[in-house]
Amino acid sequence: NLVRSAIVDVNKASSIPSAIQGAKAVIFTAASRPKVTATVTPGTKVASSSSSSAPLQTFAAAKVAPPSDHVEDIGLENVAKACIANKIPRLVIVSSVCAKCRKKQEYDVPDQLDRGAASCDACYKKQAGEDAVRELYAAAKDPSLSYTIVRPGMLTLGEARGVKEVEFNQGVTKSGMISRLDLADILTAAALSKDADGKTFEVYYRDSAQPVDMYASLQSCKALGKSVKECFFGDGYDESTPVSLDEMLKNPVKGTLFASGRVVHGNSYFAMFKDLSSDKDEAFDLDSIGYNSM
Repeated sequence: NLVRSAIVDVNKASSIPSAIQGAKAVIFTAASRPKVTATVTPGTKVASSSSSSAPLQTFAAAKVAPPSDHVEDIGLENVAKACIANKIPRLVIVSSVCAKCRKKQEYDVPDQLDRGAASCDACYKKQAGEDAVRELYAAAKDPSLSYTIVRPGMLTLGEARGVKEVEFNQGVTKSGMISRLDLADILTAAALSKDADGKTFEVYYRDSAQPVDMYASLQSCKALGKSVKECFFGDGYDESTPVSLDEMLKNPVKGTLFASGRVVHGNSYFAMFKDLSSDKDEAFDLDSIGYNSM
């Protein structure tokens, strides 16, 4: 068997080594979760732990799963330390673009209603986790050990569309959507490729690409010699000719939307990894983007 699973609490460092012992690669997909409770639907029957059933009201507010926290920062750091200590050659991490977040104190709404801020808290923890991983591997100074950080866009339940529909980007300028199936292929390829070592990148379908900062992306795109229409719809559009929605939907995207100069396309993920830039020593600062929310 090439893949094995084990129950591990990544926030408890002592539980990790036995689960990863002897592995060639570890793929980190864990994430924090809020408290999950049952939803009360009057009159609905639900099976209990015995053979009988009872109205769901009996289980009102029953805890289905306890909350977890600090998985993306402390938990990830624990896993990275364990991988380094146990000489696991590859650590592949699923992170997130998370570039549109505003810090919690910037919201003028009660905490219990502030779901967006809660999501952003997780994003800042992901960034802290990313930074910790880079620092740990830099300090280890072991060329046989490496990491890859993959930042997918919104995950979908759709079918895999394949490598030719996927776009890599670096610099947190764009995001989009991608199927969990295609993401799984990317993670597997990264675990098997030395060309993905020490690299961080965003992944999404090229026809779903959206800028993180519209103004900055348009400026960068136009600086690369693209027309405004090509920035929005892809290469080959005549600036003077109107484009109908029907035409847009029928024609596949040519080139890239909102060209950034750091986009990678290809016929195989292994080839695409080669065209990515390695991480620099300085950490990426989410606040430096200067995104202005509505």
